[in-house]
Amino acid sequence: MVIARGGLALTLLVLPATASAHGAIRGIGAFFGGLQHPFLNPAQLIALLLLGLAFGQRGVAASLRALAALAAALALGLLASANLPALPTDTALLVLAALLGLTIAAAWRAPQALFAGTVALLGLGIGLGSVIDAAPGAGASVMRLGTWVGATLCAACVGGFADRARSGWPAIVLRVIASWLSAGALLTLTLAIVRP
Repeated sequence: MVIARGGLALTLLVLPATASAHGAIRGIGAFFGGLQHPFLNPAQLIALLLLGLAFGQRGVAASLRALAALAAALALGLLASANLPALPTDTALLVLAALLGLTIAAAWRAPQALFAGTVALLGLGIGLGSVIDAAPGAGASVMRLGTWVGATLCAACVGGFADRARSGWPAIVLRVIASWLSAGALLTLTLAIVRP
């Protein structure tokens, strides 16, 4: 019964939906509107959670360069999105996130260059796929800054928590969570294909 409820909750969490940077909270301002954006887009949230788990599994100290690659690629994507229409990056994010989750579940440590490249692609995809629906100018820039802070902090904080669970039974729990997130990514991807 508990597993069925958990499956239902996971399914509802990853259902594809259109998210805007303003969300449902009115009057919170451009920065906080951008800050919450990565948490409202299922593909971006799954990718960030899995990135955090990967950082923690490798060790936060060993993942500092990858975290810097995430921050830089995310900033690049957000800056490029100012001059581009919103790009449909959710499919690519979900595929990469599912593969990353499977490597975490299998406890496979990818070579550093491959890992950093995957992290950078995910960061770029999150940045390019972020819809900033503020007025052009300072409001949009502040919202992009909020999105950058929110996404970077999400991955870093999850990585910090996961770093404390790198051995014993907590490591197995993290691998199980990664497998669930991978399944959620694949389910979201399937629903997006079935319901165009």
